[in-house]
Amino acid sequence: MFYYQNKQLEQQLKVMKNFLNIYLLILGLLVVACQTEKHEVLTEENSVSFTEGSEFYNLVERSAMHDGSQDDELDQSPCFSISFPYKVILEGVEIRIASLADLMVVLSRTGNGGLESIELVFPVAVTTSSYEKISVSSWEELRELQESCVAEIAANAAPITCAAIEFPVKMLVYNTNTQETTSANLANKQQLYVFLQNKAPHEVLSFEYPVTVSFEGSSEMEVNNSMELRNALRTCNN
Repeated sequence: MFYYQNKQLEQQLKVMKNFLNIYLLILGLLVVACQTEKHEVLTEENSVSFTEGSEFYNLVERSAMHDGSQDDELDQSPCFSISFPYKVILEGVEIRIASLADLMVVLSRTGNGGLESIELVFPVAVTTSSYEKISVSSWEELRELQESCVAEIAANAAPITCAAIEFPVKMLVYNTNTQETTSANLANKQQLYVFLQNKAPHEVLSFEYPVTVSFEGSSEMEVNNSMELRNALRTCNN
């Protein structure tokens, strides 16, 4: 009798052990499946790679650059803007420019003289496309920046100014080393630009969609994946 009970107990333990092994196997498969699914989500559309050097990465990065086009009538360059406040001389009168509205008022008074009638008082501070602030001491230095911008435009490396990603946005970050996913909430385009500059090689990025893109003329478009976002920025590539 005692021998029989031991046999039954051994069989029950064996069955429980088999069930436990099956459970652990299924659990392991589920974890791998979840990681694979998350990785596929973050690397959607193989043709729209969000890695350094890809067209999509370049378009997003350029859309996140500082937009220097608002004062183009004065500095004639979308790659930088003159930082407020600064001074100009119009018809012998020195005028302090503290905002874009001030600049528009001055430009409206140039009359037939156009931009040539405005004298910029140096030195001025300039904000570049990478949000760096530099000091410019003369028209010659300003022209050098303008010429550099012409080259950037020709190389598709200048800021995209006719389309903008609306903020805030959430960026998903998949770490291929740890197989973990984190997220970052970005409040403006400067934060997005800095975020892209600090991206590590082992990180795979993806926006959390949908994302809204606005265009010149106040029109907007909602995009639902990386391909749609790429096409929206590509259409407005300037």
